[in-house]
Amino acid sequence: GIIKETNSIQVYNPTFIVPRKDGRLRKILDCRRINFFTKHVHFKMDGPEQLRQILKQSDYATILDIKDAFHHIHVQPNLQQFLGFKFKNRSYTYLGLPFGWNLSPFFFSKTLAIATRAIRAKWKIKIQHQMDDIILIHHSKDTLKQTTQDVIRFLQNLGWRFSPNKCVLIPKMTFQCLGWQFQTASMEVIMTPNRRREMKNKLKTWIQMTNERQIVTTGCLASLIGDINYFRFQFPQISLWMNSLNNLRTKAVAKGGWEVSVKLNKQILGNLQTILILIKQNRPRQLKDRTSNKTLTTDASEDGWGVTLDHSNEQILDDGQWEGSWHLHSSNQRELAAVLISLRNQQQTLTDWETKCILLKTDNTTTEFVIHKWKAASAILHLVREIFLLFNNLDITIYSEHLPGLENSTADALSCLSWIGDYQINPTLLNEALHQINFQPTMNAFAHKTNKQLKRYCSPQEDNKAIARNALNIPWTSELLLLHPPIGLIPKVIQKTIRDQVEAVLILPKWCLYKYRTMFPPIQNQVTLGQQEQILIKGKTMKELSK
Repeated sequence: GIIKETNSIQVYNPTFIVPRKDGRLRKILDCRRINFFTKHVHFKMDGPEQLRQILKQSDYATILDIKDAFHHIHVQPNLQQFLGFKFKNRSYTYLGLPFGWNLSPFFFSKTLAIATRAIRAKWKIKIQHQMDDIILIHHSKDTLKQTTQDVIRFLQNLGWRFSPNKCVLIPKMTFQCLGWQFQTASMEVIMTPNRRREMKNKLKTWIQMTNERQIVTTGCLASLIGDINYFRFQFPQISLWMNSLNNLRTKAVAKGGWEVSVKLNKQILGNLQTILILIKQNRPRQLKDRTSNKTLTTDASEDGWGVTLDHSNEQILDDGQWEGSWHLHSSNQRELAAVLISLRNQQQTLTDWETKCILLKTDNTTTEFVIHKWKAASAILHLVREIFLLFNNLDITIYSEHLPGLENSTADALSCLSWIGDYQINPTLLNEALHQINFQPTMNAFAHKTNKQLKRYCSPQEDNKAIARNALNIPWTSELLLLHPPIGLIPKVIQKTIRDQVEAVLILPKWCLYKYRTMFPPIQNQVTLGQQEQILIKGKTMKELSK
C-alpha cells in the first residue's frame, strides 16, 4: 500500500484532496513544515525545448503515462516518521513519496532516469521523460509500435504501473505532450486547444478586472505572470510585452511581500491585450532550427553607426550619422539603434537574397543578450520591440553572437567614418565606363590627393591642391561631376544633385539602388563596373583590416 497506520510519528502534516483532470481525486500532503527544514535541491528536468531538439522531420511518437508517479518510490523507515498525518483520530504515514514534499520530484526523476538509460542502451530509440510522462520517438512507425510494447513490459517488470487511458500506444506524427501539440510532419508546435481556451478566458477576465481597477493579491498577479511565461516556448518574444506586469509585481512585493493587495492599473492593459492577440493568433513555432549563411556586423559611436552585411563572397558596407530625430542616451541604445537602422536600410537586399536566417555579430554584450533572449530593460525596450517586429514581418530568424571589440574593426571604422577615401576605383575600369556613356566629368567631388581621378577635386581634409574642403558647401551648377561619396552621405548627395540640377556620374554599390530608389532623379545610363574585389584598389588602412 501507499500508506500505513502507525503511532511512530514525529511530524503531523495537514492533508487535503484536489480534483484531477480525469475527475478522480488526488490526495496531497501539506509538507510546508518539513519543506522549511529540507534543503532544496536544484536539478534540471527535460522540457519541451529538449524534446524539440531531438525531434526530426516525420518522426513518430508514443506516450506512456505512469500512474501515481511519486508513490512508486519507497520511503526509508527513518523518514516515514516525518510524513505523518491524521484521519479520524488515527495516525498514518506514507510508504511511498507523497505529493507535496519538495524532494519528491527530485528522487522520482533520478530513479526513472536509471530506467530510461537502460532503455536507450537496449533499444535504438529516442526517449525522454518529463515527470510521469515518457515519450518514445522513432522514424519507423512499425518499429516504434513494437518497441513501445517491449518497453512497457520492461518497465512493468521493474515495478512501474501505467494509466492505460492516458497512454498513447499508436505511433503518431501529431501528439500532445508537456502541454503542447507537436506536429512532426510540418515540424511545428502550438499550444493545445484546452490550454489556449483557458488562457484566453483568463486574459479576458484580467482585462475586465483591470478596467474595473479591482484589487488582487500579489500572489495572484505572480500566478498570472507565471502562466504567461509558460508560453515563451511558442512565443520567445512574449517577455517584451510583460514590462508593465513585471513592474507592478516588483513594486508590490517590495512594498509588502506576496500577500499584500495591489490595485490593478491601466498601464498593464497594453501588455494583457497584446498577449491575448498572440494567444488568439496561435502562430506555430518552427521546430527546425535554421542555418545562417548571412552575417550582419554592427557598431555604433557617439557620432554615427556602421554595418557590414556578408553573404557568400559579397559584402555590403553601410554607415551613417545620427539624425536629429534620434535621442540616444547610452551606448546600449546606440548599438541597438545601429542594428535597427541597418535592418531597415537592408530590407530589400535581405528579401532579394531570400534570407531566412541571419547571424548578428556585435561587440556590445547587452545587444547580444537582449536579441538572444528577447528580454530588455525599459530604457531599450522600444528598440528591441522594433527589431523583433521587423524580423517577424520579414520571417527571418536571427541568432546573436558577441564579437570582441578588436575583431569588430570594419564596422567600428564605418561608425566613426575613419577610413572614408582609403580606397580608389580602378582608373582603367572607370575610364572605360565613362567612355561607354560618353561623359567627361570636370570635377571629382569626393576624393583625397591619393585617390583622385581628376585634377580638379574636393577633399574632406586640408589639401592646398583641392578646390574646396567640403563639396556639399559649394555650388555644383556649372560642373559635370564625378561623385563617389561616403555611404553615409549618399542621401545628401542625391538631394544636392536634384537641388542644383546638375549632370553627374554617381558611383555606388548596387544595393544602394534599392535603398535610395525613391530618391534618385531620372537615370540616363547605368553601367555595372563589377565586383568590389575587381574595381576597388585598397588603401593602407583597408589592407590592414583585410588581414
